[in-house]
Amino acid sequence: MKDSLSLGLPSEPYWEQINHDIFECIHEKELKHNILCLTVKEHLDNVCFIDWFERKFQSEPIKIQLHPNNKEIHLRDDHGKDILFEFAKRLCQSPYVIQIINSSPFQPHESRFINKEKPFNEGIINICLHWTEQGFGLVVKTTATNKYQALKISEILIEEFDQR
Repeated sequence: MKDSLSLGLPSEPYWEQINHDIFECIHEKELKHNILCLTVKEHLDNVCFIDWFERKFQSEPIKIQLHPNNKEIHLRDDHGKDILFEFAKRLCQSPYVIQIINSSPFQPHESRFINKEKPFNEGIINICLHWTEQGFGLVVKTTATNKYQALKISEILIEEFDQR
């Protein structure tokens, strides 16, 4: 029952809602679970269903076979380009990094290497070199095909490259 789907019949407007709460009693304790109820075809395009599907059937991120020296590095001609370029070359050693798309605006107050609260659209991860005074940053294209793969890759990159 937990983390599952139900199928509804569109007999009442109530069932056109995708989210429904189910209550379970265990040892006199009531637990509330949110269940997705697919009733109409529009539910298949709902962000709740898409997130559930990706989480449930997520695949491991793909490793790219491209040699690190063949990965493109594009940086703006800004202050700190030398520091960013050296770090970008290190990042390109990761089999999950496809290319460095660009440098990002300075983030001097950021304390995280990767802000996981930002969206990971199209496998793009924003990295901040939070140990630099200016908060230099990079925009990195990864092999991720969904946000769960991007989260997994971000955890790997934090483990391998974050300087805490």
